Amino acid sequence: MLKSLALSTRVSFTMACNHFIYYLQKLPWLGGKIPNSIYNNRDIKLGLAILVELAKQLFGFLGPFLSLGLLIAAPMFAMGFNIENRALLYHYFFFIYFLIGPFASTVIFQTRDMNAYVLLNLLKLPAKDYLLSKVIYNLGIRTARYLVVFTFIGLFIDITFGEILLFSGYILFAALIWEYLILKIFLLFKINLYDKLVPSLAFIVLVAAACYLLPIRGIILPLQGALSNVLTYLSFALLATVSFWQLYSFDGYPAVIKITISRDKLLGLEDLFRNLQFADVNLTEEKLVREKVTNTGNLQGYALFNHLFFARHRRIITKPMQSKIALVSGLALAIWGILFFKPDLRPLVYDNILSISPSLIFVMYLLSSGEKFSR
Repeated sequence: MLKSLALSTRVSFTMACNHFIYYLQKLPWLGGKIPNSIYNNRDIKLGLAILVELAKQLFGFLGPFLSLGLLIAAPMFAMGFNIENRALLYHYFFFIYFLIGPFASTVIFQTRDMNAYVLLNLLKLPAKDYLLSKVIYNLGIRTARYLVVFTFIGLFIDITFGEILLFSGYILFAALIWEYLILKIFLLFKINLYDKLVPSLAFIVLVAAACYLLPIRGIILPLQGALSNVLTYLSFALLATVSFWQLYSFDGYPAVIKITISRDKLLGLEDLFRNLQFADVNLTEEKLVREKVTNTGNLQGYALFNHLFFARHRRIITKPMQSKIALVSGLALAIWGILFFKPDLRPLVYDNILSISPSLIFVMYLLSSGEKFSR
């Protein structure tokens, strides 16, 4: 497992470094001074890989800070409480870090990137060793980050060292338990929950609604005493240990990666993202056939192809124009009608029409079809 972790780390570093060099070469002026031979320079690539990884780890602390700030601290302040309100803090912590967070950020069934494909399908790394090493590394880094973040926050508010260990430990325990639960659901029902977008989103939305709506209704779950109890903490630690043992004992990871890290699925995702850029300008073959092309008798060569292309794709230009003309005309008629039947509003419009005119330039930009036409 340690060899798998070391190899996967080296490959990830190398691919990240190659991407970094590639995008550096795209920069004006500087990119032209970076030769392709730098890809073969191991010393430079090692230095760049270390810098990239350090930057990645530093930016990784933004996640815990943002989640604590936006998902816990901001709602507490919005309700008129401060972060030291323990009852509400434990309430939010339970829903966010026991249910939503670990469900949305599992490792095994959400590892579907090109690094994993290269390691598992091309370099033939054992699936079990790779996935378990990834679980240990990712959850270890996540727990360490939260430990540092909670310690930093404890410098400014009243959080004891015991609570820092408590919160960090629960984050690790919940993550391990959810890793096993998702795997168990896969074994029982032969489905990957993360391929079922509607149920997954429904679960997150319902839990988030319960998390934030219950306190608004004056209901705060009394979780501080339960979660602070040593027996509860040890029970979750035991469940997490059993979950990890079940993950370690499971031998069906090759079947898992056939579903999550297959070539067709990865290429399908790339094609999906690529096609989304042109989704609103694509025309099906049936629509192209229906377009009548005339006045081509005197055309040949490039002029003919140019005429055919614009004739067959004119609906990309005309349809948005017609829709926008109808929208603007409807709004104008509605405003004129209001001013006609409400004469007392006319002075207000006259006084402010010039002041809002600069903003209408941005509205004109939004109404433009030039970007769609270019694509």
